[in-house]
Amino acid sequence: MARSMIWFRKGLRLHDNGAVIAAMNGSSSVVPVFILDRWHCNPDNMGNIRFEFLMQSLRDLDCSLKQRGVKHGIIFLQGEPEIILPKAWKAFSIDVLAFDDEDENEAHVRATDTLIKKYAAIAGVRIILQHSHWLHSPAEYASKLAGTVPTTMTQFRKLLDQVGQVPEPREAPASIPDGDSKYEDALVAFGCPSFSIPDDDSFYSSLGRVRAVPKFPGGETNGLKRLEMQIFQRAKWAAGFEKPKTSPNSIEPDTTVLSPYITHGCLSVRQVWWAIRQVQCQANVSSKPPVSLDGQLMFRELWFIVGRLSGEDVSDMEGNSLCRNIPWGRDDKARDRLSKWANSETGFPFIDAIMAQLRTEGWIHHLARHAVACFATRGDLWCDWRDAARYFDRWLIDADWTLNHCNWQWLSCSAFFYQYFRCYSPIAFGKKTDPNGDYIRKYVPVLALIPAKYIYEPWKAPREVQVKAGCVVGEHYPHRMIEDHLATSKANMNKIKAAYDAHNQVENERRQKKKARIS
Repeated sequence: MARSMIWFRKGLRLHDNGAVIAAMNGSSSVVPVFILDRWHCNPDNMGNIRFEFLMQSLRDLDCSLKQRGVKHGIIFLQGEPEIILPKAWKAFSIDVLAFDDEDENEAHVRATDTLIKKYAAIAGVRIILQHSHWLHSPAEYASKLAGTVPTTMTQFRKLLDQVGQVPEPREAPASIPDGDSKYEDALVAFGCPSFSIPDDDSFYSSLGRVRAVPKFPGGETNGLKRLEMQIFQRAKWAAGFEKPKTSPNSIEPDTTVLSPYITHGCLSVRQVWWAIRQVQCQANVSSKPPVSLDGQLMFRELWFIVGRLSGEDVSDMEGNSLCRNIPWGRDDKARDRLSKWANSETGFPFIDAIMAQLRTEGWIHHLARHAVACFATRGDLWCDWRDAARYFDRWLIDADWTLNHCNWQWLSCSAFFYQYFRCYSPIAFGKKTDPNGDYIRKYVPVLALIPAKYIYEPWKAPREVQVKAGCVVGEHYPHRMIEDHLATSKANMNKIKAAYDAHNQVENERRQKKKARIS
């Protein structure tokens, strides 16, 4: 019988994991591995909170594997997959390699996967690719496309109807076949220093990291608990969930916070989909896509399809036919503006509080993301969405490369959404749901004693009020970067309109030339 290897990447769970099922099928033993590569080791790519969520998820997976008969659990390796895996195949006499190719949209991953497939063919190792991170596989969607990739929710819902019912999630296996007596010898020969997931401070310091304590702990066990708590125990709320009616600045999240577990593969998206559908069927009244909870999963799937099947690099603007070319600021002044935005130094308390929560907790409400993204790009600072997106990708524990870049294109009105005249106010938007400014007081504590009348606009407080509150603008808290938000946002709207007009002119000329060639 074959000896299989499971390469865990984003699917850090055992339930509804196609790679696990494929590796077990007809195998006498299964060797589970995780490879911490150079990209993940770099704190500039993955912040400490996101990194610790990953490590917690691996420790939980390791425990689950041991409970199911895999004596040494998951083998934790460091290095580049295209170098590590061929050595591992040889050391463990592997016949089959099973993994999810969910990351294939990312440029650095595409190159790696190409090499792995090449080396596997040379070594005679059969590769089984799975797509357990999607509702349906990319191939299923591609088979129903008529040459045009959907870029709107209406188009995607038609495609989803054509593909059919989302498969129900599969249960985790009760047991997994372990390696034989040569398993341990192979580890020694391979040079694996430890069977366990690193859990000491020296490991973190060796990577130039400080160990973090995520507010939302990682792992399949915690993901399933949160699913139970947020969907089944709050069935009426979950069934009636409407995204626009939630609060971006509530102290406790006004949404499910299931996204980090879905992103890391601790929760199957199909498991979440069917849980939502169950409570919706049981409810007398439920909300509808796109504002409903299942509507949020549909948006996720739409962006995956765009990223995988459009043929465009969704992380860029140049050469991306989906994205309108807008002359965003990328000079030293723009970089300085973006740095102040990232470090809560804009002088707008609502914006600064959101960014402080992002840096310290690794998560912010989706409407809060809308507010700070609009502020950084078309609303006020006119910074390039590609530069701003890097901060989200680094700090968010639910950061997904494709979703992140598609959302930034949407929120900057570069692609998908074009109502650039609809702009979030850095003052009024937060007031609607938190007039006392409790959220600001928590995340920007220097403003804690500012009266509610001035909490969103501290520059309007008389100096004696600022002194009494221990927060003088310009001394303890920065002056606002933008003196007049309304005037600035209107000027930026004109810039976007000019870019749209230029884009439309180029498109019209292209169509005319094409028409002339045909005639």
